[in-house]
Amino acid sequence: MFSAFLIIAFSNVIAQSKMEFVDVKDLGDSKTVYFQVKGLGEDDENRALLLNDLLSDPKINDGRIFTSSSFKTRVQLFIPHDVEPEYIRPILQSHGYDFEFSSVSIDGQLLIDKNAMAARSVFYAPAEDYPRYVKTGDKELDAENYRLAKEQWIENNKRKYKKQKSDGTAEYPIVITQEQFDSFTDEKKEKVISQPDMFEIR
Repeated sequence: MFSAFLIIAFSNVIAQSKMEFVDVKDLGDSKTVYFQVKGLGEDDENRALLLNDLLSDPKINDGRIFTSSSFKTRVQLFIPHDVEPEYIRPILQSHGYDFEFSSVSIDGQLLIDKNAMAARSVFYAPAEDYPRYVKTGDKELDAENYRLAKEQWIENNKRKYKKQKSDGTAEYPIVITQEQFDSFTDEKKEKVISQPDMFEIR
């Protein structure tokens, strides 16, 4: 019960706080940022899917996903100065990932690993075999296939799903503010609306 309270409290603190990228390089009329992604490993297909979604956003000029010398999954993005982590985070979360909070600050402070472990984010990736959104070019069909795949997975994995939710590793829906939703591209809005069990707009 106490851990559930910590998870909710931690999520609310982040939602109401200002996040900033830690590793930023000024490029004059734009900037490049680096950050780590929790839940995204070495799988090339998963990296490609996330990178494709990031680069399809009109405010993200370019970027790459790579493995750092310390074996962390890192993202480098070239973005305007006004784009902050709050803008990027829903894209990560739509794939079941989140920032590693040692690479973004919250109200000017870094969350060190032991604090992150004590108050885990609710946005850890779901189970490895949890269905992923697959893009074929047909948005309606992709959304319907994803919805059916998730329903089938939950039906076949009721105990695992219940345990993950109680552990905070499959905590859905992801709450998106109306302001965040309004700032999304039409494609991203469609993706959010097509997954009502995964996203909630408030």
